[in-house]
Amino acid sequence: MQGMETPAIIAGAILLLTVLWDAFETMVLPRSAGTDLRLTRFFFVSTWLFWRFLSTRLSYKNPIRQAMLGIYGPLSLILLITLWSNLLILSFGLLLFGVGSSEATRLQIESGGFGDYLYLSGVTLFTLGYGDETPGVPLTKALCVLEAGVGFGILAMVIGYLPALYQTFARRETMVLRLYARTGHPATSHKLVEKYGAVGAWKSLETVLSEWENWGAELLESHRSYPILSFYRSQTEEDSWLATAVILCDVYDVIEEQCPENALDRGALLLQAEATRNIIADGLSDLVNILNLKGEQAPAMKLSRYLLLALPPGLPACVKDTADTSVE
Repeated sequence: MQGMETPAIIAGAILLLTVLWDAFETMVLPRSAGTDLRLTRFFFVSTWLFWRFLSTRLSYKNPIRQAMLGIYGPLSLILLITLWSNLLILSFGLLLFGVGSSEATRLQIESGGFGDYLYLSGVTLFTLGYGDETPGVPLTKALCVLEAGVGFGILAMVIGYLPALYQTFARRETMVLRLYARTGHPATSHKLVEKYGAVGAWKSLETVLSEWENWGAELLESHRSYPILSFYRSQTEEDSWLATAVILCDVYDVIEEQCPENALDRGALLLQAEATRNIIADGLSDLVNILNLKGEQAPAMKLSRYLLLALPPGLPACVKDTADTSVE
């Protein structure tokens, strides 16, 4: 493989920088750098399309279909980390081959072929340190030290990323469960408003909507930083985070319809309901843009179709531009 050293070094360096930047932008950077040419985007687009195809071969009410869709989020994250690790091994293997094969190295590498350098790269990234193959020249030693550091760095990022991701997911779902505890199944904006209106507790409803405004703000921030959360489904189809968002977007219109004109807190309640609606609608629109979804449908319907989530019947004003609630 003489003459391949320089191309191997160039290819290895490009691949290494691509993977490191992609991992940094996905796990560390709280916003996108503004480019669609990302390894993570390609990974999720390709794997989700394949997973959707398999899932939609089954009927919507089939429990196997729901189980498949439910495991995609966690499984895809594991596969993404595995992809990064393998590409890092390949990139450092190319660098070690390009640098080491041009000089005699103090190796127990007998052939000096690319497979040997790939093996050396693998045991270095995972810090196995068998000692059967070792770098011999200063540059290959430096590359191995760098690779071991990158391996520790990726491990540290994963350790820090996973708890933050699951804590955000848990907070999102906790608020969803609280709504259904208040209204029962199926939850609707009318049931929520009527429950408080029946006892004249408009001030309490304002407080509840203030909490949901905070939920909407966190939805906007968290799903912008971690778009993978959109693939993490609620624990049951009845307790859907997307359906909850649609319900909260409709509360303003229901309050305007049902709250008496002479109610003391009507003005403040409507202002709060408007703020809650706006922040949640912004979150859904932002997520649609991040996922690069096209079409003329409302954001909630786009997400429902893309993620194969069913919205409840009787769609509110924010999704009335289409009357079809199916997700097929």
